Amino acid sequence: MRDGWGELRHWWAEARACSTSTGLHHLAEHIDRLLTVPGRWVSSGASLREIHVLDLLTAGLPNREIAERLHLSVRTVEKHVESLLRKSATRSRTELTAMARERSLGENT
Repeated sequence: MRDGWGELRHWWAEARACSTSTGLHHLAEHIDRLLTVPGRWVSSGASLREIHVLDLLTAGLPNREIAERLHLSVRTVEKHVESLLRKSATRSRTELTAMARERSLGENT
């Protein structure tokens, strides 16, 4: 949307339908995740992988467990957390987690 490509949710929905119809169910699952990402995080520039990390961070998991679940190195998870802190203008994991929970509640109301 930032670059003028139009409504991304429409594009993702079309991509999901195409993926499902051609048997690419793994891709369709990723697109499902994109379609449920809170718009405020997307507009802040957070990547899908960062949002996956944020979901697990919000669940209270330490970096090592997040890395294991997402098949990443601990250092990569640390970089994603640093990026999320910067993009959200928060100073700590606790503050970031609180903001994520608040935004999630705001999206659901």
